[in-house]
Amino acid sequence: MFKPIFVEDKAKLHQVIKELITESRVDRDFYFMLSVSTVIVTLGIIENSIIALIGGMVVAPLLSPLLVVGLATTTASKKSFGWILPNLLKAIILVMAIAFVVSFLFDGDKSAMISSFRPNLNMFMIALAAGAGGAYAWIRKEVSAIIPGIAISVSLLPPLVASAIGISMFSGEVVSSSFALFFINFLGIIFSSIIVFLMFGIGTLQEEEEKVVMKETEADERDKS
Repeated sequence: MFKPIFVEDKAKLHQVIKELITESRVDRDFYFMLSVSTVIVTLGIIENSIIALIGGMVVAPLLSPLLVVGLATTTASKKSFGWILPNLLKAIILVMAIAFVVSFLFDGDKSAMISSFRPNLNMFMIALAAGAGGAYAWIRKEVSAIIPGIAISVSLLPPLVASAIGISMFSGEVVSSSFALFFINFLGIIFSSIIVFLMFGIGTLQEEEEKVVMKETEADERDKS
């Protein structure tokens, strides 16, 4: 068993899990903010605007669902995986669909910024650091103000958007390199968040996590009915 390095009150850790899962719920608010951020990032890439790109990354609600994947891995919770992974897949499909339509409708020098979306070791290290910082900030609310900065530092939404733009350009190279960058960022955030969650002893809280997931699943079912 991995011995915790940081000691936190169990009640506080239970609250952290509850807030993280609740914040990751894929509802109308999530889809709206994700749609808005996708439009901003897509137009930012088309117009080669770093400012728009940063604005879209701040708005994008993708960091917390990825941390839930790290949490589910840490606690080995099949229920959590079964809840968050389909929601993440829907989010990815939505992003690529919106980005494809926006890219098709608006002209610009789409290749200028996209050329920088290539996976490498440096980008993976950035994702590792961002995932560790994000997980730590969720647990230690005293430093939660850094979360928007973490959302900017790790490139989650832009390479996903670039993949859809690549499809609209019929460029297999753009699609493959951009999606590969998204994937290594995805893995980097999850891997480092697992380490941080283990350092706080969250790996033993599967039961508490699954109680929250069950409530969220029931809430999702009510929204559908």
